[in-house]
Amino acid sequence: MNSWINEFKLALINEDTRKLAALSQSFSEDMFKSLASAQEAQALIGGAIELFKTKSSHIQNELTKLQKAQKYVKN
Repeated sequence: MNSWINEFKLALINEDTRKLAALSQSFSEDMFKSLASAQEAQALIGGAIELFKTKSSHIQNELTKLQKAQKYVKN
């Protein structure tokens, strides 16, 4: 099995966004010799996209809370 896929799976399970980003930068279509491994990589990348969206949404919510708190403190 492709080591990139194994590393990506582990990073996804651990929600290690830095590792996912680094692995995404090293992505190359040439790494996958079979259709099955390419499809697996595609599914994993989809999972990573969802993770980044979830984290982004959470960060946006926290930022909004902090901005409201900052306005309250200023007044």
